Amino acid sequence: MYLIHYIGCFLVLTLVHDVMGLSTRARNSLLQTLRGGNLEERQARLQNLAAIYFGNRTSVDRRDNNVASSIREVIPQAPDSNSIDDPSIEEINQREGVAEYLFQGDINLTEEQLEWMERNIAARKTSRPKRQVDRGARLWTNNRVFYFFDISVDSRKRSVVKEALNFIRDRTCLEFTESTTATNRIRVFSGAGCYATIGMAGGVQELSLGSGCEAVGIAAHEFAHALGIWHMQMRDDRDDYVQVDLSAVPMTMLHNYIKLPSFRIINYTPYEYGSYMHYDARSFATRGNSLIPRDSSYLRTMGSRVISFYDIKTINDHYKCRARCGSASAICFNGGEPNPRNCAVCNCPAGYGGALCNQRPPGCGETLKATDRWQMKQFTFGDSTSRSVRDTFTECNHWIEAPAGRRIQLRVTSLQNSQCHNGCTLNAIEPKTRADMTVTNPRICCTESLNQILTSNLNPTPIISYNRFLTSTFTFQYRTRFILGLTFRLNVVFRGLEVVQVRLSVIYTTKHFLTPVHSTHPSKTTPSLQSTDELTTCPTNIAEQNATAAIADRRWMTNGYCMVQPWSYKACASIGTISQLT
Repeated sequence: MYLIHYIGCFLVLTLVHDVMGLSTRARNSLLQTLRGGNLEERQARLQNLAAIYFGNRTSVDRRDNNVASSIREVIPQAPDSNSIDDPSIEEINQREGVAEYLFQGDINLTEEQLEWMERNIAARKTSRPKRQVDRGARLWTNNRVFYFFDISVDSRKRSVVKEALNFIRDRTCLEFTESTTATNRIRVFSGAGCYATIGMAGGVQELSLGSGCEAVGIAAHEFAHALGIWHMQMRDDRDDYVQVDLSAVPMTMLHNYIKLPSFRIINYTPYEYGSYMHYDARSFATRGNSLIPRDSSYLRTMGSRVISFYDIKTINDHYKCRARCGSASAICFNGGEPNPRNCAVCNCPAGYGGALCNQRPPGCGETLKATDRWQMKQFTFGDSTSRSVRDTFTECNHWIEAPAGRRIQLRVTSLQNSQCHNGCTLNAIEPKTRADMTVTNPRICCTESLNQILTSNLNPTPIISYNRFLTSTFTFQYRTRFILGLTFRLNVVFRGLEVVQVRLSVIYTTKHFLTPVHSTHPSKTTPSLQSTDELTTCPTNIAEQNATAAIADRRWMTNGYCMVQPWSYKACASIGTISQLT
């Protein structure tokens, strides 16, 4: 207790000097946001939170330092090799000098929220935090968000905000209405840095989009905070996906790594490295990486400016938008979900388009037919007439198709005119090879990831690319392979000491045979699959395996299990055994 007291006193004395060093613009911006609060006190309270939460630890999770060390060996530590400045939100706020006064680098906590953290972070040291004091972020009444622009906001930022809000509106049940008179409203102003308040604070609340915040992804990020969305890396389960290394993080920035308990944050989706609410690997560190992904292939993906499928799903779940779509709504393929704005069409994961998510997205790109031999595809896209970083992305979508019973392999071999940034904020190519069609796959925007052969679990395999600076030229190669997965299982049945049955089963792995087009509709069966000639006979009713199959009409149906995990389809082998994916 005495140690914490002395730390608090030391912070107050040393931070007064830092506050006095703030520019007049930054000071005025913060004072507007804090509604006249005391800057020195706010800064000291945030630092005290970190002192209580972390103590003298330099690593948040010491469970597997050997694993972390092995991860670091394959993660690049050198500065990004590019000349285009595209700073992250946390970098912008550090440059402006405001990051030390904001939680997680860009969140203005209300007094109520800060008091909650002070009580519960202290309580977690001695007892279980008290649930009854948690009120959470308030939702906007009737799903309608009111906002207005301060005179300081120029036409470019206004356009960026409207584009971001229209993107969210078109995929959710939220309405965004400009109003200078609504009781509860957001004042968008051009302050020092990019930041906002969590949830509907009541009255007029501030949202700053200063210099450098003119990207659609940044505006959407800050408005997501205003909707009640926290950062991905502060989830209670974050240590399962990233290791936090505090060894190169200044003491004044430690509070940005506090995570909230599960009863404070509702995790509507799996952990998403590609979320626009996830900070990048180097956030707040003076050297090296502070956020180390346990899957090292996601290093450059963290810190994205792209609004992901799960980002939209989180908003829809948080505001209960999906309740608008009943049993008569669209049957969505490939992990898509009915769009609450129009339940007859679907919100689609990246790489899928059309009203039902069963088509390649329109525009740039084409459908390619893979064979046994490596083929090459090179394409150029973007806007060569614009010499500055654009506010929005140009996208390109390719599909690679293979015959039934074959798997697709591919490798990205060349990136020309590509900017290597954490977050791949200016350009990237994303081969979508993982079985979960809804999640962001590792993005490639740096040469360190070239020439790695990827074997896809999907047919067709989407290749997603985007760019917002000049043009990019990407090259990839692709082919098909027949990879047979066999597992032998011996089942022996006893009656007492007597052997009454011996059965040898040969199990074929689903992902080597089937080419599923999945449906996630809550009440309807999955539509037809492509031809599966390898499977000639199959039981017509295997209830204990939560699946039925009728190969005769080439239909694959489920009674619920596979709609929860669409990548977990089971295949029938010729002897009637079900294979299970793990």
